[in-house]
Amino acid sequence: WESYKKAQFAIENGDYRSFNEYNRQIHTIIWEEADNIHLEKLLSQMWNTVDVDGETAEANAQESNEDHRILIECIEKNDAAEAEQIIERHVYRSYERVLNHLKKKQNK
Repeated sequence: WESYKKAQFAIENGDYRSFNEYNRQIHTIIWEEADNIHLEKLLSQMWNTVDVDGETAEANAQESNEDHRILIECIEKNDAAEAEQIIERHVYRSYERVLNHLKKKQNK
């Protein structure tokens, strides 16, 4: 919960650079616990494509951290089914953000 709480504090203070760091910590913990090197490599590559910043930073950060809160609760409750739904939603939205970021970059 520590990284989640720090990420939420950063969001509330508009500090998206710190949010990105705490967000990375949250993901790293989950990736390492999954003990799947292929997943970790794939997600690391995707991760390095885009950070939360710009005009949609607050909404993206809030949405992302809410997913983290729910996922942490699922882990604590040992609710694999709901955790899977949250992860799928989270990954899909992240994928869409990466695509949008790349499209904007290409159009510049």
